[in-house]
Amino acid sequence: MRVQLTAFLGLLFSRMTFAWLTCYTMAIDKARALFDHSRVRRAMEAVTGAVLQGFGVRLALSQRSRGSPYGRRRRDPRGTGR
Repeated sequence: MRVQLTAFLGLLFSRMTFAWLTCYTMAIDKARALFDHSRVRRAMEAVTGAVLQGFGVRLALSQRSRGSPYGRRRRDPRGTGR
């Protein structure tokens, strides 16, 4: 009985996954038609470019921390200054 239930649940999961991926593929195919328009593509490239430029400006204006890039360094317990 337990083996049959396991097999049934495995097949059910496989079919549900197949159905989900089929629906996902059909939705992506419909969305592709939208993204093929030159006006939409130009708008997406403009937005992406603006975001990347914004990240670049943010990086350029950020203050660099001194010392280790991983935060504060531990003090040497021996006191040697290393």
